[in-house]
Amino acid sequence: MRLTRKENEMLEGKYGYAVQKSMEILVSLGECYDAKKMISATSSHLLNSLSSIGKGGALFIQEMADQGGKFIILSTTESLNPFGIAGTVGLDQQDIVQTHAK
Repeated sequence: MRLTRKENEMLEGKYGYAVQKSMEILVSLGECYDAKKMISATSSHLLNSLSSIGKGGALFIQEMADQGGKFIILSTTESLNPFGIAGTVGLDQQDIVQTHAK
């Protein structure tokens, strides 16, 4: 997969851990699909439902936020009310929503 100089810098960690990890994932996906290059994106939609992303996804989101990850394009998510969900699932869901807000 052909990367620009800036994309290579991102992959090498010049812009921090969260950017590097994101690029590692994107490059791996691109290689799986035999992509020739990256394409630009102007917006994204994020899942914040624990039933959609699972505990691993929630931990990944938290790790990225803890490492200073920030969205640089418009990012939306569904509006969920984590309150009223019984047990620890509700607390996990609340954590996901709050982490996306960082």
